[in-house]
Order: sequence, then structure tokens, then C-alpha cells
Amino acid sequence: MSEKDKPTKGKFWDQKSLRCMGISTVAHIFFLIAIYIAMMPASGSEGEDIIEVSFESAPSQSTENSEDTPENYQPDLSENIEDIENDLDNIVEDGYDESEYIKEQYDKIRDKNTKANKEKQNIGNNLVKRSKYGPLTPRMFYGVRIFAKNIIFVLDVSGSMDIREARLQLKNAYHSLKSGESFNIILYSDKANQWQNSGQAATEENKQQADGWLNDAKSGGATNMYDGLRIAFKIARAHRDTIFFITDGHPTKGEIVDPKRILQTVDHWNQEKNITIHTIGLGSHQAEDFLESLAAQNNGNYYKR
Repeated sequence: MSEKDKPTKGKFWDQKSLRCMGISTVAHIFFLIAIYIAMMPASGSEGEDIIEVSFESAPSQSTENSEDTPENYQPDLSENIEDIENDLDNIVEDGYDESEYIKEQYDKIRDKNTKANKEKQNIGNNLVKRSKYGPLTPRMFYGVRIFAKNIIFVLDVSGSMDIREARLQLKNAYHSLKSGESFNIILYSDKANQWQNSGQAATEENKQQADGWLNDAKSGGATNMYDGLRIAFKIARAHRDTIFFITDGHPTKGEIVDPKRILQTVDHWNQEKNITIHTIGLGSHQAEDFLESLAAQNNGNYYKR
């Protein structure tokens, strides 16, 4: 072997290093392929052992009932809904109507309030009203307390009288009477007119009728006291009725005008009937002596206003 054919030490090691590197590279490649193959299921490919996961929430269950309640329990409300619908059908078949019940309760409350309001209108509301003769409290007439139960109001409506005040006072008086009591109204000026031919029970219906009649009344004319008293005694019931006689002046017209003769005539009329007469004089021009005497001789009182 010549010197030329003998391998040198450097070349031998270069060839050996290249061979080792090639083997190492192949080994690493196979190792990486093996790892890749082993990791394929975890990278998303389907496998037999993969568990399907759902994000739908299941009903929560208390720990107390967890032993008795099967897993994945879903309540079935269809039967309950059917039962509720059946109950509603039965209620309707039985004739029960919820809206009707509410209406009945409302009507009861409304009727109770209506009754209370009527009482307030007839009596209670008058407590807040005032006139030039004082507060209009129940059973008061021109500031005079009414104790009688059967009353005939004989009222002057001549030209000098305040008809609005007269209406107010009269309505306040008879609206406070009870249904078992009675009243009638006589208005006089040139002549006298009565509301009814006899005393009327103080019912709501009669009070409303009296209101209508009184609203049509007008003031004007002279003062026919005799005619007013004559009609009052004509319809008065013996020993039962009480007359309230009201005026703001003197007798100026009628069959009898002289005050003394009127007193004598009334005294004659009252011999058998025994009617009480209360007199109320209004203003500064009232016939004081006549009114005081008329009340005194007929077991009544005279009130100056």
C-alpha cells in the first residue's frame, strides 16, 4: 500500500461523524412520528373513548333529595297543567266568575258608601254650612231647635223676604226629620199655597218632592198672614202637629188684617185642636207684639232673629 492509499486520521473521523449524525437524525424522526401518532386523539380526532359533553344546564337538586332523585331528572309539568285547566273548567261549569265576584264586592262597598253619603248629604253636610242666622245643624230652623215630630212650616214669601235663605232653612229643617215623622209647607204672600193637603211622612221621596216644589217658589207681593194661618189649621191634626210661623213684617193683606182680630180668630180655631205655635220674627220690621202674643196664647215660643 502506498502512502497515497492509506486513509488519513482526519478523514476517518469525518466519515464516522457523518454516519452517527445520520443515524441520530433518523432515530429522532421516528421518535417524533411515534409521539405525533400517540397524540393524535388529544388533538381532536374522534376516538372510542371520547365522552360527548353538552353545555345544556340540568336542573339543580338539593342534597336532601339527591339519593331519591335519579340522575338527569326533568320534571314533567304537562300533568299539572292539565289538572289546573280541568280545575278552571270545573269552576266555569259551576258558574263561578272571578270578575263577577269582584263586581259584587265592589257593588257592596259602593252601596255602603252611597248610603253613608246620603246621610251626610241630609244631615252631616249641613254641619259645614252657615247662613246669616248661624250654622245649619240638623233639626234647626232659623237657629231654632226643632223637637216636634210632626211639623207644619208656615213661611212668609212676600217681597221683603229672602227666598234663597228661606229655601235653605226649610230644606235643612225637613231633611233632618226621620221617616217616622211628618211635615208640610205653606207659603204665603198675597195668598197662601200649601205643598200637600195633609202632613207627609218624612221619607226621602217626599223630601225630594218638597225640594222640587220649593225650588219653584218665588217671593213677591204683600203679607197675608191670616190666609197662611187659616190653611195651617185646616190641615193640622189635633194634639199632634206643631206650627212654625215665620215672617219679617206685619199683616198687610187678607180677609183679616188687624193683628188683634187675627189673634182672636186663631184662639177660636185652637180651642179644640190644641196646636202648638212657635213664631219666628226676622229683621227690624217684624210685628214683635203680634208674634209674641201668637206664640204665648198657643203654648209656643217667640224667637226674634
